[in-house]
Amino acid sequence: MASRSTLENLAAWSARNLSWLRRQVTRRDRSAQDVEDLIQEAILRVTESCERHEIRDAAGVMVRTLTRLSINDCRDRARHPYVSEDIETLEGFAPLVDPTPLPEELLQTEQNWALIARVMEPLDPRTRTVFMLNRIHGMKYRDIAGQLKVSVSTVEKDVALVMALLIEAAQRP
Repeated sequence: MASRSTLENLAAWSARNLSWLRRQVTRRDRSAQDVEDLIQEAILRVTESCERHEIRDAAGVMVRTLTRLSINDCRDRARHPYVSEDIETLEGFAPLVDPTPLPEELLQTEQNWALIARVMEPLDPRTRTVFMLNRIHGMKYRDIAGQLKVSVSTVEKDVALVMALLIEAAQRP
């Protein structure tokens, strides 16, 4: 078991030599955050070791521990390289998820369009146009009414009619 003075000496030595420790670790091409993480990990390991065992040269153990952690980290980064960019930045270069629809989704979409075409075929051209402008092109009722020179009520009724026919057709086997 280490004495309290050993831990206090280690803390004082680490505080005095922190910039030197940073320079030693930074030599291996690391970010400032990685350097801080390695130093904290080394301090934690040496502190735990001091609490379990009698250590004569805590500063020497600290330097060896930090050096070994640094070497291990370099070896791990070489074995398992990764891009240090955040995922949002990576998404801009190469999508992480394939945006193309799945085959099942394509089939369902084709079936939906076929149903819409079947339902709308017997309808008058104005009703088809109203529905397409609203549901496909996203136009508002009053804009459609203005463009087609009909009342907003007529546009609402046409859209409601087509929606009711589509729901009925979708529920049929």
